[in-house]
Amino acid sequence: MNYFLTPPCKYTRWFEGIFVCIAGLACFLSYYLIRFDLCTSADCNTLQITRFWASFSELYLVYGVAVLIVGIVLIIDTQMNRLYRLGLETSVLIGVVLSGMVVFAISNEIGNAL
Repeated sequence: MNYFLTPPCKYTRWFEGIFVCIAGLACFLSYYLIRFDLCTSADCNTLQITRFWASFSELYLVYGVAVLIVGIVLIIDTQMNRLYRLGLETSVLIGVVLSGMVVFAISNEIGNAL
């Protein structure tokens, strides 16, 4: 149990932080796909289920910045123990995966409408 209560080494901090930062960049990619790919090729105003995410795709930018900040904090903070880091990483990465699935849901709904 003491293993989870100690801070990780420098390389682990960098690996985890960079991985979370890449997930933040994936949020920017989700914004780009919704705003400049899916909604330009089809009318996103006619969507029934995913209209909220299509119309407020700027939330992906806010979430992407927040995830990048978490990644930078994970790199910089040398005293945070592994258990807290694991909790932060898990919650952030699950949020990124779930929000990334919205892109596929919008694409699927557009495909069904055509």
